[in-house]
Amino acid sequence: MLRLDMAGLSDRGLRRKRNEDAFVASLDSRFGVVCDGVGGNVGGDLAAQLAVSTLSAKLAQFSKAEAEHRSFLEQAIRQTSFRVYKYGVDNPEFQGLGTTLNCLWFTADRVFIGNVGDSRSYLFYQKQLWQLTVDHNIETLVSRGTIAKEFANLASPRSLASVIGSLDPETIDIYSLDLTGSQIFISATDGLFTMLSAAEICDILSGAHEDLNDLCRHLVDKANSKGGRDNTTVVITRVCG
Repeated sequence: MLRLDMAGLSDRGLRRKRNEDAFVASLDSRFGVVCDGVGGNVGGDLAAQLAVSTLSAKLAQFSKAEAEHRSFLEQAIRQTSFRVYKYGVDNPEFQGLGTTLNCLWFTADRVFIGNVGDSRSYLFYQKQLWQLTVDHNIETLVSRGTIAKEFANLASPRSLASVIGSLDPETIDIYSLDLTGSQIFISATDGLFTMLSAAEICDILSGAHEDLNDLCRHLVDKANSKGGRDNTTVVITRVCG
């Protein structure tokens, strides 16, 4: 089993009154989750925290003898969405809770990526950065044929078309990749990549950072230095050969 190193950081940024992101970085259980409470919805911070805690509990229950990783992760994400939805139903003052969700779950030799919304996963390897996930906004899902073109006229192209907190999310993407040594995986909310270009992120990752906590801080500080218009959360996992 390849050894992992993992760290995470969440920051309110410079413009927001509160932090509506949440994350967990569980090295022992080999998974990281980031969530970004849907802006403008009541209780965005609550939705993000509830999604992180629910999915974390589900993944901790995984038994290899009873389930396959890909199907288990998809089902766990659906159950997480229902849990957030049900909380809003049971507590009318929080009706309409919603959040993005991005998860990296590492087995002995693979990583499984789960994504709903527009938080992202990246892979940094051999000095190159790859975006691994697709944003679930109106523009992207129309181009994929997931939703009808007619729906695109009803909202902004960047409006989310799939969120945790719906009874049944429109889209849940599950990906998997083989693990090798020297890979760095990042889960991040949009406060990072709306402030920093892929080239800027790549430059920071290319520097000598033995401590992943320092690397998380460097990315967040750079996003804030460019304006910090949103909350920024990152979970970084290094695969050690």
